[in-house]
Amino acid sequence: MNKCLEKVYEILFIKKFLNQEWQKVKLIKKKYISDDTLLLTFYYSKNPIYSYILGLDLGKHILVKINNNIISKNKEYWNNNINNEEYIIRKYTPIKLDYNTFDLLIKIYRPTNNFIDGGKMGRHIENLNINDYILVKGPCGRINIENILFNKKINKLILIAGGSGITPIYQVITYIIKKKLNINMTLIYANKTFNDILLLDELLNYSKYLNLIFFLENYNNNLNYNYYNKYKLLKGYITENIIEQDINNLYLLCGPPPMINCVNKFIKLKNNIIIL
Repeated sequence: MNKCLEKVYEILFIKKFLNQEWQKVKLIKKKYISDDTLLLTFYYSKNPIYSYILGLDLGKHILVKINNNIISKNKEYWNNNINNEEYIIRKYTPIKLDYNTFDLLIKIYRPTNNFIDGGKMGRHIENLNINDYILVKGPCGRINIENILFNKKINKLILIAGGSGITPIYQVITYIIKKKLNINMTLIYANKTFNDILLLDELLNYSKYLNLIFFLENYNNNLNYNYYNKYKLLKGYITENIIEQDINNLYLLCGPPPMINCVNKFIKLKNNIIIL
């Protein structure tokens, strides 16, 4: 098919799925990446005549809504907070988009002494069966990263993530590599333990395209972390000296609020910061 016909086909037969309304999507694949991480593939379509794209711009996310139907240890509370909401709503960034399907990477936060019921959405998502439906809505988010990448002079892209905040950052990295954009990248990724690093294999496969720096809160000196020899591993929390400061650097941040607040103080060029 030549480019002209491809364009005609795209106009006539490819539609955007997201429309700012809640819509059903069906779970068609469910795989444990680790003991507490799920890779889920959802199918969506409105009319079999058309192929659908999700319609999610780079740097934006979707909302996921699911019935709040799991009973906690204390029926009226979840992690000692009142549990009276009919639905649970959380935001997620797909790590893979294809025609009529998208993939979500979901971290399952297990019950602990401090959080006796664990993470609410993760626990519910884990109980989904193949062919079950959830509701999604979007696109959500104010910033179109694609426009910035093409229209702003960028010396280096500094990507800073914590925990599951890696998913929108990974989306940006994948886009830049696939589009073959000439942008230098450094990823600074913080986690509690080495096993908490999400998308590790995928990031290592990208190591020739970007510098990888991992911070671990709980660093075990007895483990051979540098087996792959593709990244720098540091103990503790992200520090100011590791963040390169330049007027033409762009800083993309995503992670838990305490990490974002701390890193935000380190970066002197406030106008160059984007929080996803």
